[in-house]
Amino acid sequence: MLSEAPRKPPEHGPELFFGIAGAVGTDLEMVTRVLEDRLAELGYRSQQIRLSSLLDLLDWSGIQDPPEIDDETIDEHISTRMEAGDRLREVLGRGDALALLAILRVTQLRPEPKQPAARTAYILRSLKHPQEVETLREVYGPNFFMISAYSPVGTRAAYLEAKITQDWEKGALSSSEASPEGTARNLIERDMREGHRLLGQRLADTFPKADFFVDARHRPSLEKDLRRFVELLFDHPFHTPTRHENAMFHAHAAALRSAAPGRQVGCAIAAPDGDVLAVGTNEVPKPGGGQYWPEDTADERDHNRDDPDVSGSEKSIVIEQILRRLKDQDWLREEQSGATGEQFDRLLEGMRIQGLIEFERAMHAEMGAIVLAARRGISVGGSFLYTTTFPCHECTRHLIGAGISRVFYIEPYPKSLAARLHDDAIVIDPSTPPNDKVAFLPFVGVAPRRYLGLFTPSPRVRKDAQGRVASARPGWFPKGVPGGEPTKLEKTDTSEEAGSASERLGETSASNDTFGLEEEPSDVPAKEEEAVETDVVDLSEDSGVVLAPVETAVEHTSDRLYTIRETNVLVELDDALETSGVELNEGEE
Repeated sequence: MLSEAPRKPPEHGPELFFGIAGAVGTDLEMVTRVLEDRLAELGYRSQQIRLSSLLDLLDWSGIQDPPEIDDETIDEHISTRMEAGDRLREVLGRGDALALLAILRVTQLRPEPKQPAARTAYILRSLKHPQEVETLREVYGPNFFMISAYSPVGTRAAYLEAKITQDWEKGALSSSEASPEGTARNLIERDMREGHRLLGQRLADTFPKADFFVDARHRPSLEKDLRRFVELLFDHPFHTPTRHENAMFHAHAAALRSAAPGRQVGCAIAAPDGDVLAVGTNEVPKPGGGQYWPEDTADERDHNRDDPDVSGSEKSIVIEQILRRLKDQDWLREEQSGATGEQFDRLLEGMRIQGLIEFERAMHAEMGAIVLAARRGISVGGSFLYTTTFPCHECTRHLIGAGISRVFYIEPYPKSLAARLHDDAIVIDPSTPPNDKVAFLPFVGVAPRRYLGLFTPSPRVRKDAQGRVASARPGWFPKGVPGGEPTKLEKTDTSEEAGSASERLGETSASNDTFGLEEEPSDVPAKEEEAVETDVVDLSEDSGVVLAPVETAVEHTSDRLYTIRETNVLVELDDALETSGVELNEGEE
């Protein structure tokens, strides 16, 4: 049965917030339009907020060397707005500076700044710093969803090069001294990560935080994927995981059993037909085979040993040996001859020697999965490997030797030298995967962090109370998002105490802050959810009103809670702007 929405949507429904992330050169306009169309099918009106355009609202005259925005050519448009975004984050000291401006814009787009607009979706493009994602999730909670759009680097470079060439041929001026091809590559590299600027562009760290990953190359497949994602959000009863999603979730689950002091990494090897063959995690191997579990009698994982960071200790020994040799051979200036190993260690921070991985005791996740398959006599030749983090160069040589044909990953791993050491055997981010090399490809689909929430059907969503099979179409309200279908509390609006309980949840008084929004009153508890839950339980016991279960009744106050959080972060933005010298242009406050 084809998925189709009912004819007429209800008037009410929660606000939704979608963050879009994508590398420069990705067609995010197409992604946004397709998402708007899918949401419109379910009665949602969309408001698009372009974060880079919010920079036009600022007056930079109060700071030294203010950034200048130049939109004459596409390369100047991108580079000058990158610089302006970097400067704003730096002068405010906040990686989420542009997200705060986006929240301000949300309040301006509403008919009433602190009153959520029914069945309205705000699409924020594009996010470039991980703190932007963190703040939006903290403010909007389950109402926020992040979509990361993938396009191969070659496709993006070709698009940018063509646009840059077109602008330059028209006589438009650019400050770039490189060729169109070189200019495009420089923009792509800067966009991914500005290593020398902590608050600079950090798309490589932002992109993996998505709830859903889409391939933005072709509109037909994009429309299909975004339709499925939106229908999953709206509780479609019969959408189930794809092979890729199932395997990556197994990798994610495997990662959670790691107690490694660094990052947790998980891996799953699956046959092309989707059957999972083996999983692995980054954990210390144990005698007899396998890796330690917490219930093992002799648990010799790193955190249980006298030196829990043996890798760091061994690297320090290497650095001290180098320093001692330099001193012995008089290669240091006299004023530096008293330098300690610790000082030398800090001097080398960020250099490749600090990224050495051969002193680790833990077996990496990819190796763990390959070894497990070998122990059980399972061939992995021609299989797909799914890993939560891009493989290191050591694991890469082993997965090549094991016959893995495809590698799918979510997070980057800057220490990996796989591309340089094994360019004869692997290809990263290809537009078309070749048959004679191992293709390393970004994962596309529902992220593991959303797997259980989206694929666990709501009660009675597949069959009604009479046992009849439901229609294969989404519902009207997003699953797990507060403020959806009316609850018993809304339908039983007979108690004055119900209104007073709502008022107790945070009625605020007016203030004179920059944005005309109030700070959270001092008598609102730090954990609003707990306060709400207590009020609802007391009300049901004292008033005799028949209420929905506590977790459902709390949903009525979700908009009040996140509008309070909006107010709080906008007060923080107001304070940061006041001390920075950057101001909002008159009329935008």
